[in-house]
Amino acid sequence: MSRSSAVVLTAAGRSALPLRVVGEETDWTRLTPEALRRWRERLVALPPEERGEIVN
Repeated sequence: MSRSSAVVLTAAGRSALPLRVVGEETDWTRLTPEALRRWRERLVALPPEERGEIVN
């Protein structure tokens, strides 16, 4: 199997090939409700052309 660091995803977020789970993030701290609120406010404040598009 080829070891490539690039993964090509389709518009629906699927990969052309199976993905291998190589680890689990265990040192992650959840945002506090206040930090999450500020993050969402900054996201909404971005001009539409800088937000990107989520295709589901």
